Amino acid sequence: MPTMILAHPRSRSTQVLNCFKNNLGEIFNLHIVNPESYELGSYLDPDPLFVISKKPWVKNYINYIFDKIEAEPECAFKVFYEHIIFNNEIQNRLQTLSLTTIYIKRVDELAAIKSLLVAVKRGFTKETEQKTTPFYTSPAAFYYAYTQCVIMPNLAKSIFKIDYETTYETFDTNNFPYLQIQPQTMRQDSVNTFQLLENELEIERWYKALL
Repeated sequence: MPTMILAHPRSRSTQVLNCFKNNLGEIFNLHIVNPESYELGSYLDPDPLFVISKKPWVKNYINYIFDKIEAEPECAFKVFYEHIIFNNEIQNRLQTLSLTTIYIKRVDELAAIKSLLVAVKRGFTKETEQKTTPFYTSPAAFYYAYTQCVIMPNLAKSIFKIDYETTYETFDTNNFPYLQIQPQTMRQDSVNTFQLLENELEIERWYKALL
């Protein structure tokens, strides 16, 4: 049975996904799908997802990826709800599949938001990390990160049946019942990382205002 990791950015979802041998990756992040080869990560489309979702190649890609999932019943893949909210076909087809769904969320929502804001500027992996000086975060950038880390995960959880739930703070591969292979430990230096947020205290006030 395929496994879907339902998550949000900066939630340790990559580490969960890396617990599976047949790892398809973040297959519905249309920003990083090459329209010609369907490879992930070899292309970057800067258009908003609701625009990309309407491009002619996407329908063929959806058919391709669902054929791949059905042909590889032991595969695992990652889904952020923000990547599929604009595409009813993906949502509907996911709900018709027999899936094991693992849900992971960062309990400390504010830390998730800060981590995402830094990652957008500095890079999401050690391999893509760029030297970054302290920067100002606009209210619009904050609210977009809030939407990704708080609103979207709650919406996703309301429409998909969850088989196993864990958190960024408590996830332990040694107690993970679906473990196939032991992934590399992923450590973050949040204290130093968050110092890049020039208006960190203001970001905290914005977050508290939404509670």
